[in-house]
Amino acid sequence: STADRPRAASNWHADITWREQPPLGTSLYAQVIPATGGDTVWASLTKAWESLPPAFQAYLETLTAVHTWEISGWTEYLLRKDASGDELKAARAKYPPVEHPVVRVHPVTGKKILYVNSTFTSHIKGLTRSASDALLTQLFELVRVPEFQARLRWAPGTLAVWDNRSTQHYAVGDFFPQHRKLHRITITAEQTF
Repeated sequence: STADRPRAASNWHADITWREQPPLGTSLYAQVIPATGGDTVWASLTKAWESLPPAFQAYLETLTAVHTWEISGWTEYLLRKDASGDELKAARAKYPPVEHPVVRVHPVTGKKILYVNSTFTSHIKGLTRSASDALLTQLFELVRVPEFQARLRWAPGTLAVWDNRSTQHYAVGDFFPQHRKLHRITITAEQTF
């Protein structure tokens, strides 16, 4: 979080799914932590998948989702930073929307994963906008199920490392005007899973 983006990660997401080759993992190291609040919550995309009825699972396995950074708030941020829009145009050219299967198989565990998130998944290819929105709303809600979650209360020196392919995370934005400072390392994957 920063003064100009105090709730930057206060939404459910997997990191950088708008890339053709999303990262396999992420690590955060806590340096400055607010006196209260600022936890991070993770949700299992495997558990979300396993909670669905078999017929619905079979349908989802036929679908492809479009992921883009443009729905995440970065468009507004880039325009505030550069009113001419040159940075936005460059980002659009460098990072066009990408397609990923709605259901993926984890390359290590072999388990199926529900691979959509409300921050970067814009729509389901081949569905009408209203059908896509309704389906995605239903799928996005699965990460909110407490039984699929783990929560971390940060302390200075805490290191968290997670599999970005099989989880989503949410930075609880309950600490403003305090701030937290964490260092992030994104772990790239050798191949798309």
